[in-house]
Amino acid sequence: MTQSTHPFDLTGKIALVTGASGGLGAGMAIGLAAAGADVVCHGIVSVDDTMARITGWSGCQVWIRPLDALPVRPARPVT
Repeated sequence: MTQSTHPFDLTGKIALVTGASGGLGAGMAIGLAAAGADVVCHGIVSVDDTMARITGWSGCQVWIRPLDALPVRPARPVT
């Protein structure tokens, strides 16, 4: 049996990562791709750098998708 360099294998899975433009989100996107997942990246600012880092060395697919994860709530009047 061969031993993986990753504690888990996500080959064939798709991961949605919000906040992938930097910080923890970018790190998670890169880590999930390293584990074999195809990654859908979302960020308020450009996720192009994260996408380039993943596609530069992995065989995973990476997509950029707009996503508004915040619920729409009407503003309450200030009394």
